[in-house]
Amino acid sequence: DAMHIPNNHKNTYYIHPTMSFEQQKRDNLKRMDKSIKKSIDERILGIVEHLNSLPNYFTTSSCSGRVMLLERKKLWKKEARFVFREHEAVKISQLKRSLVSLPPGDVIFKLESAILHVCCKTVEDAQKLLQAVRDVGLKRTGIINIGRRVVVEIIGTEFLEAPVAIQGKVVVSDEYLRILIKEANKRLEQNHKRLTALEEALKRRLLPL
Repeated sequence: DAMHIPNNHKNTYYIHPTMSFEQQKRDNLKRMDKSIKKSIDERILGIVEHLNSLPNYFTTSSCSGRVMLLERKKLWKKEARFVFREHEAVKISQLKRSLVSLPPGDVIFKLESAILHVCCKTVEDAQKLLQAVRDVGLKRTGIINIGRRVVVEIIGTEFLEAPVAIQGKVVVSDEYLRILIKEANKRLEQNHKRLTALEEALKRRLLPL
C-alpha cells in the first residue's frame, strides 16, 4: 500500500513504496493543490518553486504560517474546525466578527508557524537541505523516513495558543484579544522574515544541476 505524510496543513501526498523518485516527483507535481485555499501561500511559493525545480527534491506539503480561531472538540487537530483563519496580519475587527456567532464547543486562538515537507532523493540531499535550513534559525527541522523515501520536515519556531471561548461563550475581554493579536502579528512577521531568509539561503546553497 502507498504511505502518506500525515500533516495538518496542505497537500497531503502519497509516497508509493516501489515507485522511483522521479516517477513520484512527476506524480506529485501533476496533482492540483487540494488545500482549503486552493493555492500555495504566496509567502512560501518561491521556496516551493525553487525546491521543485531541483532534480533531487520535491515538496509534499506547505503552509506559510497562519492565525486561527479553532473550535476544538478534542486535543487533536483532526477533531478541530476552523472558525477563522488568516495568513497575514490580523485586525481585531476580523476576530470580533468571527466571535459573534460561535459554535457550542471550546474555541482557541492559535498562531502556527510555517511548515514544509520536502521529499529528498538521498540522505545526503536531505543533509544539504537541513544545513541550509538550520543556518537561518529554523531549528525544528529533521529527517522523517517514510517507507523508502527520505522526507525533511521544516517547522518554524513561532507559536502562540490561548482559549478565547468555552462552550460557545467568549471568556476574554477586547483588551486581551488586542494583546493576543499584537503578539501573534509580531511573531507572524518574524516567521515571514525567516521564510525570506530561507528562500535566499536555498537559492544560494542548493543550485540547479
